[in-house]
Amino acid sequence: MTELVEHYFATLESWQETNDLREAVLFELVEIEFPALDAEIERLIRSKKVSKVELAESAIDDLLVYFKMDINRYLEIFFEITKEYVPYKLFRAANEGNKMLLRKRLDEKNPMALYALAFCADDYAVKQFAEWKKHLPPWIRNENTAIEIFTRDAGWELDEDEQKRLLYDPNCFAITVYHDDKFDTGLICQRCNRAMLSIEFHDDKVGSRNHIPFCDLCNGREGIETPKWIKKSPSIGGTLRLEIDKNLRDPFFSLSQFYRSSYSQIGGVPCWIQDPEYPSCSKCARTLIFHAQLNAYDFVNVEIWDTMYYVFYCEFCKEEFRVSQQFS
Repeated sequence: MTELVEHYFATLESWQETNDLREAVLFELVEIEFPALDAEIERLIRSKKVSKVELAESAIDDLLVYFKMDINRYLEIFFEITKEYVPYKLFRAANEGNKMLLRKRLDEKNPMALYALAFCADDYAVKQFAEWKKHLPPWIRNENTAIEIFTRDAGWELDEDEQKRLLYDPNCFAITVYHDDKFDTGLICQRCNRAMLSIEFHDDKVGSRNHIPFCDLCNGREGIETPKWIKKSPSIGGTLRLEIDKNLRDPFFSLSQFYRSSYSQIGGVPCWIQDPEYPSCSKCARTLIFHAQLNAYDFVNVEIWDTMYYVFYCEFCKEEFRVSQQFS
């Protein structure tokens, strides 16, 4: 393993310090030392050690996100070495050969294979999930499991006509968030009596509402009694102004939780800290479309633990929008 390859994988392992430096190392690697990188990825997969295999997956995902590289050789190796493990998120780029191999795994009642099928998101997957939605096989976890848990993880669902409906915009852009504490909304949260924040948008996805207010701490705690520490916390207030990057970002850039830098984005698949939670429209009951996410680290000047804010809208009821949050 070369020094540059070793440096790259060291940055992957220290994911808490992930930043643009790792991306710079990766670009240099692919340009001048790809054979060494390729060999190390294969070695990690064949080790069969969970930590090493996950490291290889992260590297393969990098090749997909930044270079749209053909990663099917790696999928073939996964099939070769194990009958249980499936790197399901990578199947968004699977070729027909690997999709056929995956379909054989479906007979083995492997939940990871079901998630992989959802990420394939091809005509076969849509037809199969439509059949399962009508008659959920008992071997899919248990009788209380909805088929949507698999498809929504991949960012889509079945519509009324059993066709694939994307829950995100494939056009994805990084955004820079600026907190303007001088432009106060004047709104007070009814749960904690603290000043509310507002997100300023300049697009038609959220209808005519250019400013979307929300409480930075109570939001997402519906039905839960507001803790005293929230009521005593200092108000952030003000307006969040967004600067949209001009370069398209891979729609799956944020798929892996807190693995990359600059998570704030418009479009693409959300970075879920917990399980996927797509709210429903209060008017038409359809699932809302994901529009944007804001990483709290980008605009909060106090220590806050892994918090992401999500903005959703209804493509049918133009005035319907929702801001939710997840945290750990």
